[in-house]
Amino acid sequence: MSHDATTAGMARGPLWPQAVAVFLAGLVLGAFLQINPGYVSAGGDSQWMWQRSRGLPPGDGYYHIRMACLYRTGEIQAAGGNFHWTRESLWNGGFADKDYLYHLALVPFTFLARDGGDYDGLIAGAKLSAAAGTALLALAFWGALALLGVPRPWLWVAVLAAAGGRMLLARASEPRSWVLGVAFCLLGHALLARRMRAWLFVLATAYVLAYTGSHLLPALAGLRLVAALALPPSGQSRAVALRHEALSLAAVLAGFAAGWLLHPQPENLARLWWVQNVLVPQAANYGHVPQALRPLSEAILGWAPGTPWPSMTPALFGGEMRPPGLARLAADFWYVAAAPLAMGAMLALRRRPGREAVLATVVAAGFTMLLVRHERFAEYAAPWWALALALWPWPRLAWRPVLPAAVVLLAAAVAVQAARAGNALGYLGPGVFRPCGDWMAGQPELRDAVVYNHSWDAFSELFFYRPDASYMVGLDPMFAVARGTENSRRWLLLMQGRAGEVAPDGPGLVRVLRDDFGAQYLFVHRLTSQRFFDQTLQMARSGQLEVAFDGRGQGCMLYRLPRAP
Repeated sequence: MSHDATTAGMARGPLWPQAVAVFLAGLVLGAFLQINPGYVSAGGDSQWMWQRSRGLPPGDGYYHIRMACLYRTGEIQAAGGNFHWTRESLWNGGFADKDYLYHLALVPFTFLARDGGDYDGLIAGAKLSAAAGTALLALAFWGALALLGVPRPWLWVAVLAAAGGRMLLARASEPRSWVLGVAFCLLGHALLARRMRAWLFVLATAYVLAYTGSHLLPALAGLRLVAALALPPSGQSRAVALRHEALSLAAVLAGFAAGWLLHPQPENLARLWWVQNVLVPQAANYGHVPQALRPLSEAILGWAPGTPWPSMTPALFGGEMRPPGLARLAADFWYVAAAPLAMGAMLALRRRPGREAVLATVVAAGFTMLLVRHERFAEYAAPWWALALALWPWPRLAWRPVLPAAVVLLAAAVAVQAARAGNALGYLGPGVFRPCGDWMAGQPELRDAVVYNHSWDAFSELFFYRPDASYMVGLDPMFAVARGTENSRRWLLLMQGRAGEVAPDGPGLVRVLRDDFGAQYLFVHRLTSQRFFDQTLQMARSGQLEVAFDGRGQGCMLYRLPRAP
């Protein structure tokens, strides 16, 4: 028995009430994650708190809302390709906003703040935008199912929320542009299936402007072109199928080119795309860039011949680039095994999948292989397995009597997963470095100051609190490596705890930071390197560094570097 959901066309009846209901349900779920009521451990006892989430999850969220605020004030437009906020990064002189459209969409949310110094208002705007992002993702998944003619698409949105696990919901609580990437990816699959080429052009254009992973859409179109040979649509010759898929691919590529040309820094965007999507995965997997990629990389990045490529440990790239491990796979990503088992059961019942179900299953399996290597691909694997399952030919059920019970069970499962995601997030204060940020905000001397941030992951919050200062590098250590200068190489050595290779002693290190990097302040936190954190405390005791802000209780220190004699 063969089945293809697209042959049914769009679902019958008006769809806008479903769309509104799905969006509002996603908004409520997103708002719950932003408020995050629950218990907080306090000295062995647990205390109920209605709002455990006072800030944003550690990571890029602080950077994104600050960028939107700087777009609002015109400072990003004035800077152009010179992102002077990160002096030793590829962005300094070669910046391209990989989240351009996302940052513009965030601008209205910044008006919850009086001005750029209203940190609480900006955090509130970022949290509201994250709730809206959760709703947008739910709506995009529903829209893809509706375009593909899946009956009761709203029910499968609930399945995704229930089966996606705490990891997907916790990720959805972050104000980050990946929600647009996943939403556009899902909608692109449906538009390709329906051969809606004008909309594909628009989507591809927006995809390039909104998210650096926009190459997924041409990849999906290319997969369908290959599938036209092996699995043409029912009743259609291979030649006709190839022509249709080639036209769809052409529409995607045209939109891809249009988005690239519309970007304010198209040439810089090409360099950044190469770093983000080619070099970062290679270095995160192997600790280095393969020799075969080096000549092309050097040509793209403009490195001088013979420039040494520093080695990098995979641990430098943050938790989302690491493999989840077997225990996490079993606890949070069980759908990776459950979905294929359900499909196997349907095959045993002789329920053969249609073309769209097969293609969605292939894509879901591909994202699963990436998930095993990098935890961040949970945000793609979960929606694609849910999409593939929805497209498989489920046995006909007498829906009227079982639907209420199914809704109750799914609502309970979503509530459990939301509670699990909230507990995984735990208590989020106004910011890991908020005390330091508040202190920095009150210091006029920090205006236009240069702060050496020992780690790349501290940049997001430092930039949020004091955007009128400059830092070294942020968001990814590969952006420093890709710059290819001696200073960027030395920054990486210090980040890796190899201070002895930069300067043999404390006074020598101070001279390097002050004279070679031009830094006036040094910011460190113990989560990056307890050893370097302790070393700087010892340097302060011996008079080599002056304590500007003592945040030992928060695990951070800000030092003032002495002036040259």
